[in-house]
Amino acid sequence: MMLTGTVKFENEQLGICVTEPLSLYISHGDEEGVQIVESIRREKTIVTLTNASLQVEMSPDFQASLTGIHYKEKNLVQSYFPKLGKWGQQRTTPAGIHPQGLAHEITASHGYMFEKGQMENFTYERNKLAHTAWEGVACHGENYTVAYYLMPAAPVIRVDIAMGNEQAIALEHVIMHFYWNRYSRERTIYYWHDTKSYQLKEAKVKRRMYPSEAKAVLHLGKELYVAIWTEEKPSQLAISEWVDKGFQVSLIVSPKQLSKQQQSTSFFIAVTTSLEAALAYVHQLNRRWMMDESTVYSTEPI
Repeated sequence: MMLTGTVKFENEQLGICVTEPLSLYISHGDEEGVQIVESIRREKTIVTLTNASLQVEMSPDFQASLTGIHYKEKNLVQSYFPKLGKWGQQRTTPAGIHPQGLAHEITASHGYMFEKGQMENFTYERNKLAHTAWEGVACHGENYTVAYYLMPAAPVIRVDIAMGNEQAIALEHVIMHFYWNRYSRERTIYYWHDTKSYQLKEAKVKRRMYPSEAKAVLHLGKELYVAIWTEEKPSQLAISEWVDKGFQVSLIVSPKQLSKQQQSTSFFIAVTTSLEAALAYVHQLNRRWMMDESTVYSTEPI
């Protein structure tokens, strides 16, 4: 259950009065937890994670990609499962939400468009993060692991990327690509760069932006918003727009910039029905709800 409202702090003697927005998830004992079901579809494995808010489908046999995020009977991601398809200038991509390991630096002449030869083999196993309510599936590739988690009730997906061995540091980047469905003629994206906020509508032209902050909100239409954010400073969000498909969002992680003590990073995806709720998610960094069993979500002003 989600409660939203405001919290007011007032001290008449000091003349202080502060009002801040608040979002609070309360997990009841009778609510179902995270359900994990494995099946075969089109000769490929599908692992389905379900809680009270979301149904998430992932195929370890298809670049460990998310092929579906179902919310209120709508699939929010566009996947080409079970075959590769064309998106913009990319002739072969699994689409959906998928990882990509890059051994080269990203330059104007050598970018990060996905190619058929970059398809990787992944094994998978169920996993639960210790001392938390996060449950899901970890997919192990040759150089890195990508794991997808849900917790009971919350419309939030946690994605962990961990480097597998010392050789993995040879990778210059690990990228997560996001391909979203649209439920309006023009989608709108909100992003941040150099402490400033920007709002951009699809214009059916080829554009590419590189916001320095790894957080964004995308309005898909019909009161459907997705928020993407991470705490990791080395991470960067790249927004591309293609004439035929519109926005593509990519989260770029640089393994060599991660600390030697913790060769991993996490980011989050939240689904909401309002811009205000989505903005509350991306601005709640360093909050304890990411780790606590209590599943309490607090927010701070924009």
